[in-house]
Amino acid sequence: MSLEIENLHFSYGERKVLDGISFVLEEGSFVCLLGANGSGKSTLFSCILQFLPKYEGSIKLNGRELAELNTRERAEQIAYIPQSHIPAFNFSCLEVVLMATQSNGSIFYVPDEKAEETAHEALSRVGLAGFEDRGYARISGGERQLVLIARALAQGSKFLIMDEPTSSLDYGNQMRILSMVRDLADEGYTIFLSTHHPDQALLFSDAVILLHDGKIMSQGRADEVLTSENLSLIYGLEVELVPFMGGKMFTCIPAQVLKET
Repeated sequence: MSLEIENLHFSYGERKVLDGISFVLEEGSFVCLLGANGSGKSTLFSCILQFLPKYEGSIKLNGRELAELNTRERAEQIAYIPQSHIPAFNFSCLEVVLMATQSNGSIFYVPDEKAEETAHEALSRVGLAGFEDRGYARISGGERQLVLIARALAQGSKFLIMDEPTSSLDYGNQMRILSMVRDLADEGYTIFLSTHHPDQALLFSDAVILLHDGKIMSQGRADEVLTSENLSLIYGLEVELVPFMGGKMFTCIPAQVLKET
């Protein structure tokens, strides 16, 4: 399932946010989107998801313009995984996942046996078998993020857009979530994930897109795109990529820290 974006522009009034964005995400790829706050990451996601439909340019999924698809057709193609949050009402984990199986848009929707089976399988797939009756608002942040991934899997879409899914998680949960996302990509899911952590992209992604002032500054393999120069520019902080594992991997460290050591 490939996504092709060509010459995408979007403005909030007179303020241009996206300025001529073009790229292709190949089926089964895991692509990380990086950029400073205000660079246009959330706006780009919102345009793809048709939350902001008044853009200029083309957004095609498998050769079809997303703007021409109705809500149900888009839901069959793309699932959105936001940052975990605590809802006002304490739905059970099963109920949260079952929300993704509703395809007719009716407020009177009652999940059938197939939907229940799909939801149970999705929770099991992310390691949460036995969590069905637990309150979504009462589990940990990492567990809530897994429930949201299970909800996306239950939706049946093979293209997953993930908005900083590890932003509020501890290191262990970050690695568990990203390892699972890597596995999904290896199974054929197409992943488009935003992050503020270059190390995550270096460890897990197939490719990286760097946004800077509403434009793509660089795109390609993580080890080619995430250079000291590029990262220093987009984040306004002098950083260095430090090799480890005999030069097979790199980690990103502020230059000031290196000077002090």
